[in-house]
Amino acid sequence: LEEASRRGAVTVLIASDGGLREASVKPGCDHLVVIDAGPECIAGSTRLKAGTATKMVLNMITTASMVRWGKVYDNLMVDLVASNAKLLERARRLVERLGGVDSGEALELLDKAEGSVKLAVLIARKGVELSEARRLLAEHKGHLRPSLEENTDSRIT
Repeated sequence: LEEASRRGAVTVLIASDGGLREASVKPGCDHLVVIDAGPECIAGSTRLKAGTATKMVLNMITTASMVRWGKVYDNLMVDLVASNAKLLERARRLVERLGGVDSGEALELLDKAEGSVKLAVLIARKGVELSEARRLLAEHKGHLRPSLEENTDSRIT
């Protein structure tokens, strides 16, 4: 915590000790999250309730972060690049669904978009070239929704 703080990072301590209070936390901790999951089923086995509760808190934090960073559209993780067969299949389904295209066209769009779901969806929905899709995403800090909502017809080119 101290090293991260020294480097300017925001630091968070997640603890499962109900008796822990901010006054007892070492310097370098910006935020304290105390989880009171109650006593363990097996005394001393913190991998049960405390570990599960901590994982749930971490999942909530990362989920909110993904939304904030523009990696999610509706409830779909769209910030993926099809770099292997499994991801290509997932990306194809996303482009079909969000781009309103069939399977073959989704694969063509992904190829044109260098495997990027967000770029492929922009090309499909807005009828723009890859360079314009990149510009839109960059302008909207990687967020798909405002990129899709921007009126590109009225732009002077």
